Amino acid sequence: MNNNNLSGPFPPSLRNSKELIVLDLGNLALLRVLDLSFNKLTGNIPSTIANFSSTGVKQNYSRILYFIGNYPSLDTFVYLLDDSIIITAKGSTIEYTKSLSAVTSIDLSNNELSGEIPNEITKLHGLCFLDLSNNYLTGRIPENISAITELESLDLSMNSLTGEIPSNLSSLNFLSFLNLSYNNLSGRIPTGGQFSTFNDLIYAGNKGLCGVPLPECPSDDANHSPSQIGENKEGDKLETVLNYTFIVMGFIAGFWAYLGMIIMKKSIKVTLFYLVDKMFDWMYVQLSLKIAKLNTKWQK
Repeated sequence: MNNNNLSGPFPPSLRNSKELIVLDLGNLALLRVLDLSFNKLTGNIPSTIANFSSTGVKQNYSRILYFIGNYPSLDTFVYLLDDSIIITAKGSTIEYTKSLSAVTSIDLSNNELSGEIPNEITKLHGLCFLDLSNNYLTGRIPENISAITELESLDLSMNSLTGEIPSNLSSLNFLSFLNLSYNNLSGRIPTGGQFSTFNDLIYAGNKGLCGVPLPECPSDDANHSPSQIGENKEGDKLETVLNYTFIVMGFIAGFWAYLGMIIMKKSIKVTLFYLVDKMFDWMYVQLSLKIAKLNTKWQK
């Protein structure tokens, strides 16, 4: 039912245009694909969306028997064999043919839905694709969203979601597509798992986010206390002064040693060389001690 002119509040039941059929969303036990994208639906996403039992557990069967038993005029059996379906997920359009039984998808994108994402949606453990993008959803991403263990594609972009990205999202081993761009999310981006494969484009438009692959968080700089920063600066200054001091001393010693070799007698030259050698040894020892003290201080 995508790309129509369906409007009004998102109801707990669906009706056709002539209101001949009424299906309670909470009782569509065999529903595997719900696509209401590109309509004009408003209101909140009902919590009854979690009652799709076929998406509650990952199922592997190739033939699905549909039986509508609550409506006598529609008592029919429908067998779905070797059919195909086109689903928009993972940022592209995919056609599924032989593996329809493995496809579970909810696409409510490009509507005018508002309110928070119901926590009940995390009960859909077998859901593969979830697209709620381009709506007016607010609040936080459900903290327990990692309970949807089969999730492969999650698109929550272009909403008004706030708060942090749940860290447990990194535990979803099958999550190959994620789009959280253009919300009001903040905090550190989770690390590990599939998050190491995502680029910065999926976080665009969230000024409060930080961490890889975005710039570092301000709290990273706070890991170094002011006293440690001051000690490091003092150590750097002392090291610079020592370097210049020994350079000047070396130049002076070398200059006078050169003059001594020219103007002094042989015996005096030997004595001078001996003194110069001793002085260089002393300078080397002092410099080594200073550097060792600085290293010990920095390590502490």
